[in-house]
Amino acid sequence: MSWLRDLGGTAAAALALLGACAGCEGAGGSSAGGAGGLPRAADGTDVAACFDGNCEIRVRGRTTIPLNARFGFTRFSYDPGDSTWRYAYRTGGRGSTQMRGIGTNISWLGTSPSRMLRLRVIARDGDAAVISLGS
Repeated sequence: MSWLRDLGGTAAAALALLGACAGCEGAGGSSAGGAGGLPRAADGTDVAACFDGNCEIRVRGRTTIPLNARFGFTRFSYDPGDSTWRYAYRTGGRGSTQMRGIGTNISWLGTSPSRMLRLRVIARDGDAAVISLGS
């Protein structure tokens, strides 16, 4: 019966490990969020809510986000599939930033504090995500 005692110890260790990783990002690029995968976004799917640089939206696939000209972008988008922010500057040039971590913030600071933009991926599940922008 020692094998049964060993099995019980192994099961307890596995359950403890699962509990410790309840908020971890899964290997498939999804985040914890229960059934349905993603939490509710404060602004739903309304990308226009981001125009002033402050929003929390749910996106599916590569989504263009309209922003006020003060941020200095002619084009700005996020793609949950590869977790990449893509942008084109009004002054010329373009770029992209890949953000793998959930809950991580990145910021752009222009020539003044009024041009600062903070980006955050709250949760991601395959080709869908909940993101937030803050200025």
